[in-house]
Amino acid sequence: AFVAFVQQDLQRLIQPEEICTATSFTAVEERLRSMVEQETLRVDIITTIATRLVQYLQEHSSKLDERALANTKAFLLLDFLPNDIRMMMAQDLAEAGSPQLQQLMAEPEVAMLMLEGM
Repeated sequence: AFVAFVQQDLQRLIQPEEICTATSFTAVEERLRSMVEQETLRVDIITTIATRLVQYLQEHSSKLDERALANTKAFLLLDFLPNDIRMMMAQDLAEAGSPQLQQLMAEPEVAMLMLEGM
């Protein structure tokens, strides 16, 4: 499965910058959904994108604007995002030490989804 994933050209993946700067998260969601919702859910793709997004947010935490935070929240709330990946992201973002990212994790919608997923 990993070889197939690598052979499918990693360049097609949505980049963290695209997620954070998108003026319409709906376009990002549609593109992501078309990539991952196949015969079986492509968790490998979701995991790679989620990991890259967390790393990007940690590296750029001091420069995040409202759009980046809103789009990250929308990513966390995606209905097809598996709970284990959502929890991994939440844990990493909460431990990042950034007040903005910690505040994002405290958003009522995000917090409730985390509690429901436990």
